[in-house]
Parts: sequence; C-alpha cells; structure tokens
Amino acid sequence: MSKPARRVSGTIPPENGPSEAEVLRLLAQETQRASGLQRDLERSKEALRAAQALSEACQSQVAALKTQVADLSAAVALPRRRRLPRERQSVTHHLKIGDTDIYLVVGLFPEGDPGEIFLRIAKQGSDLAGWADQFAQLFSLALQSGIPLEDLCRRFVGARFEPSGLTNVEGTRIATSPVDLVARVLLLRYLGVERP
Repeated sequence: MSKPARRVSGTIPPENGPSEAEVLRLLAQETQRASGLQRDLERSKEALRAAQALSEACQSQVAALKTQVADLSAAVALPRRRRLPRERQSVTHHLKIGDTDIYLVVGLFPEGDPGEIFLRIAKQGSDLAGWADQFAQLFSLALQSGIPLEDLCRRFVGARFEPSGLTNVEGTRIATSPVDLVARVLLLRYLGVERP
C-alpha cells in the first residue's frame, strides 16, 4: 500500500497559492497599516508626555497653593475660646430698672478681667428672662473668644426696650433697657468709663 503524500503544515501548494503581485499588494497594505499604527502610537506617546508634564505642573501649583493656604491660616489667627478656670472669682451686682430687679453676676479671669456674665431677672418665666439668659451666654462666649469688653458694651449702650426708667446705679440714673443698663455697669465698674 502506498502512503499518501504528506504536506508540510503552513505551506501553500504552488498551484493554489496567490500570485506574486497579490503577495506584494498584501505586503504593501500590511506595511501601510503598520506604519499608521506606529504613527498613532507616537501621537499617543506625545499626548501622554504632554499630559504628564501638565500633571506635574498642576501638582507643583497645588503644592504652592497648599503652602500659601498654610501660610495664610497661620497668619490669620482664628479666635480661640479662652475658658475660665473651674473655680473663679465672681462679683454680683444688684441692679434695679423701674420696678424690675436684675442680678448681674460677673465671672472673672484670674487677672481680674470679666470672662462671663449671668443675668437673673426678678420676673422669672417671662420672655425677658429667657432673652436675658441667652444674651448673657452670647456675651460670655464673645468675651472668652477675645472680643474686648469695651467693644461689646458700646454695641449695647442705648438699646431701647421695656423695662426702662430710673436705676439704682450711681452714674447711671436712667437706662433705656436692661441690656443698656448691663453694658453701662460693665463699662463703669470694669473699665472706668462713666459716660459711654
């Protein structure tokens, strides 16, 4: 029995294969396609290099901005609350405006400066007592945050609302409101200002 002819894998029998012109045409197409891919690859590499350069420039700008923000935040000292010690001196003032009794308690820092105030108005449960309590808390936080006593008091001198009238405080015969009276007493007692 005769053996069939063996073919070598990948070979094209010459009788069925493409012509030399067709092989050259296919080779030219593949070469053209390869050079197009190489051009695209070079363009992508250039774009990548440009993006990396831009990224590095942006990173250096971000670093510069971060240092500027750090410098500015160091230069602008945000107010920090200075708390009073747990045990502290205080002075209680009994004030009277019209027929309303007001108790002003001033808590002092160790060096003797006012650091907090408490207000108790004789008419407990009234709207005025609630407002006075909230005013005292806000005033105290402002003092502890570093706002000067004189600036705070000058803002409230002359505030007008009831009760108003004659007072029992020397140097302040008439007050236009409890807030006005408290501001005047603080100016007089702690800063020595008689006529705000």
